[in-house]
Parts: sequence; structure tokens; C-alpha cells
Amino acid sequence: MVKRKERGDSLLSISQATGYGVSTVEKHLKKAEMENLHLNLEQSTELELKKAKELIKKLKGRIAELEKDLSGYKIVLKAEFGK
Repeated sequence: MVKRKERGDSLLSISQATGYGVSTVEKHLKKAEMENLHLNLEQSTELELKKAKELIKKLKGRIAELEKDLSGYKIVLKAEFGK
């Protein structure tokens, strides 16, 4: 309840300072909040995508290392068992 009153007081203050009606101020604030949320979501998504790409790069490197190790074992097995 306190936050609602504080928000109402803030809207009234902004309205009085700008000369716009409270409903107009509230509409513009809501629009700005939605744009901010959208930007935050985009930034978060970009960061997650970057992290995923880095992880994929590390995994590909690790797979290459394991394949190299495996080929080394195959060579040893061929030498020992002739297959």
C-alpha cells in the first residue's frame, strides 16, 4: 500500500512539474519501463548467447583433444595386436 501511495505521489509531482496530466505521465512511465525491460532482456539474451558460444568453442576443443588421444590408443592397439 505504501508503494502505491509513493508512486501516486511521484506521478502527481511529475505531473505538476511537467504540466501533463497524471494519466499521461503514468502512460509514458509505463512505456519507458516496458522499453527498459525489453532492452534488459535483449542484453541478457546476448550475454547468454555469448556464453553459450564460448562453451561450444571449449567443448569442440576438448572433443578434438579426446579424438587425438583416441587415435593414439588405436595406433598402440594396432601395434600390439596387429588389427
